[in-house]
Amino acid sequence: MAADVFEETIPRGPFALTPDGGTMILPTGPSFGAQGLLIALRTEDGSVIWKTPIEGETAGPIGGAALSPDGGTAYVPVKDFNGRARLLAITVDGCKAGFNGDGALNILDFVAFQAAFQAGDPAADANGDGVLNILDFVAFQSQFQEGCP
Repeated sequence: MAADVFEETIPRGPFALTPDGGTMILPTGPSFGAQGLLIALRTEDGSVIWKTPIEGETAGPIGGAALSPDGGTAYVPVKDFNGRARLLAITVDGCKAGFNGDGALNILDFVAFQAAFQAGDPAADANGDGVLNILDFVAFQSQFQEGCP
């Protein structure tokens, strides 16, 4: 499973935990030559909540993530290809409609959402009311139409 989660890249510690302890944020990737990923995992079972590429003119993460006091923003130190360091700020909630965690918003997210819904996976509770029903489909469709930041 580690190769699937980290795509054969090395996580950069220390690992940041949200204040509720439910989510771990891991920057991954080589320290030079590739941009890497930021991955959010459920601490309960290690499942992937979302993955997003570390974009821009970067050569990858150079340290672990840190969280804002409310746990809503992850800060990741990266280096530019020319050697300058900078800090990325990424919303921890990620893209709610990016359901399959591949970093792209497309029909595959609908397929993954439907499969999770049919399996009774709590992750498909798109409106957060604790019940899986048609209202979750409506909420997911709205999230999908809003797109990703």
